[in-house]
Amino acid sequence: VDPRAMPCFRALRFALLCAVGVAVVVHCLLLTIGVLQLDHVEALAARSGIGQPAIVLASSHLGDKFFRLREVLQANKREFAQQVGIRVMFLEDMVGDKAWQGFLSPDDGSHGIQDWHKYRMVKAIFSRSVVGREREHVTAVVWIDGDSWTMPTGLHWRTFLFLARRCDFLIGTDSNGINAGLMWMRRSNFIDVLLQRFLSLPGPFNDQVMLNSWFGDGWPAEALRLPINETGVAQCREQPCDDLCCTDKSWNVHWPAHERKDLVMRILDRKLHTDLVNERGALLRAVSLQNSVGRSQRGLL
Repeated sequence: VDPRAMPCFRALRFALLCAVGVAVVVHCLLLTIGVLQLDHVEALAARSGIGQPAIVLASSHLGDKFFRLREVLQANKREFAQQVGIRVMFLEDMVGDKAWQGFLSPDDGSHGIQDWHKYRMVKAIFSRSVVGREREHVTAVVWIDGDSWTMPTGLHWRTFLFLARRCDFLIGTDSNGINAGLMWMRRSNFIDVLLQRFLSLPGPFNDQVMLNSWFGDGWPAEALRLPINETGVAQCREQPCDDLCCTDKSWNVHWPAHERKDLVMRILDRKLHTDLVNERGALLRAVSLQNSVGRSQRGLL
């Protein structure tokens, strides 16, 4: 008798086929869950629809060092936002737009153009989207300083979003401590309180100093302070970079460009895709310093 014709054999074969089928289905489900977890764009970078999650990349290019460089830096951030499927807003556009005046906190003129305006902008973005005047309901804002350059091909962007979804507030660190050149702020009670706390401060202040004074080493559960060895997924540095050196996975390079001439050299470097510009600039600055020292010494003789 052919054993394959026996009822018990047929039942066993059927059971094995069912088990294989279940295993395949479970495997596909696990892969799908993994993809959904890593691909946070679907959850936080939806392009349209009232009530759908959306994030905004926010930045500011106010100040003399951005003179005639604003358009280049804006174009770079716009291209990044378009490529990754999010929105982008600039403070310099908002302050001159009457449509935003009812949402921007009153400015008494004591804050200059520095840190206070970051939080003024973020609160306005959240406030305006609540009343339905925006096409998308904004759930989170990613703040990056104006002297940053974005790269849409950087895979760390997705890693950054995956980490950010776990908290209301995310900030990185560098060799000097926390660095507010990049911050994630998700609409929540915690962020509402934090924004109001900043907006209530008089005069110019350093937001990094204030955050340290408020939280120190005891950061609340709603906030994620990335250690320096993990901050590279949020922002990187060019030389000198310590533990934050840029790689081909980086999406946001934050330049230590405190003067306009430094910012010009950095932009040229990125546009030309070479470090020669910055090396030449460093050489010229060294020569200039040497000449200044020489003139001072001759003046003392």
